[in-house]
Amino acid sequence: MAGTAAAAALVLGPAAPVHAEKWKHTDATADVSVFQGSTTPVASPGSGPEDIRQLKVDYASHRVTFSVKTGAIHLVDGPPSISPAADPYLRLKDSNHQQWAIAVQEPLGSPIGTVTVTMSGAGQTVSCPGLTVVPDVAAATWVVRLKASCIGSPEWIKAGALILERGSFAQTLDDALKDGPSPYSLAPEVGARVHRN
Repeated sequence: MAGTAAAAALVLGPAAPVHAEKWKHTDATADVSVFQGSTTPVASPGSGPEDIRQLKVDYASHRVTFSVKTGAIHLVDGPPSISPAADPYLRLKDSNHQQWAIAVQEPLGSPIGTVTVTMSGAGQTVSCPGLTVVPDVAAATWVVRLKASCIGSPEWIKAGALILERGSFAQTLDDALKDGPSPYSLAPEVGARVHRN
């Protein structure tokens, strides 16, 4: 009897911790495209907040975390802020044949350091309670988190990211998965499949 109880304890032991499947892509440094009144890109050696260095995706059973590392996140009057009008965009594709877009923006006219994050699918804004963005100034990284249920908890996702900086005379863009000058697009290339654990 004791042997049976011991065997059962071994079979019914504590559940294994939940780990996220992870994917990481390192982007080339100073591979920013500049657009001056046209859709033809010009290479720029920019390596500041408009330059993506790395994209990481962690997909746990109930949560998705995206980390977009850039050349810098500036501090302006104290609160963390990417340089004015330089905005990260994320794009997701999933195993349910859906596409999602996430935009991080500093609204014009808002106090410096005010950051909003919105999500859309099929051209419509999606309500996603718990969708958050945190600018990690020390690590020069934007961290975006959302509940997997917001996108239907698909079996896998693919993700891409870009930074778009709108200046007075030009716009700069860096796609995390493209090196060198790239055509103007707010739909970044997506990477490998990251499976839900």
